[in-house]
Amino acid sequence: MVLNLNTHELLNTNLEKGIVLIDWTRKFGGETHCGCIGEDLAKCICWNMPTKERNETQLVKLLQYYHYQLLKRLQSFGADADFQKEITLDRVTDAFEHYIPLAALTFLLFLPEDLNDANSAVLEKAHQLLEEAETAIGNF
Repeated sequence: MVLNLNTHELLNTNLEKGIVLIDWTRKFGGETHCGCIGEDLAKCICWNMPTKERNETQLVKLLQYYHYQLLKRLQSFGADADFQKEITLDRVTDAFEHYIPLAALTFLLFLPEDLNDANSAVLEKAHQLLEEAETAIGNF
């Protein structure tokens, strides 16, 4: 992965301003990839929603919405009905939970080399994600 050297600066600035933008249509760098929806969901949700705001009810609603939109999109592309039935909300939720540790570790790549240059909001986010990753790993 090529890391844009200004990425941490953008992240720091936006966290300070309280700006959060989720673009469900693009992956980092504008590139699409064949991969696991759980990885993308974990990164998107964990990186952009504070842990305390991501309570059980909000997370369930968000995953339900994503699941609905995914099935709607698959249907519009003419995906096989049996294939669509295999993509249950439980599978989406399990995939999300499975990739929380990876999302936490990947977030660390965006920290500046010298942690003294990171603002407190970014460091707090990293700390929260690492705690979440530890909990998730303990649940396996």
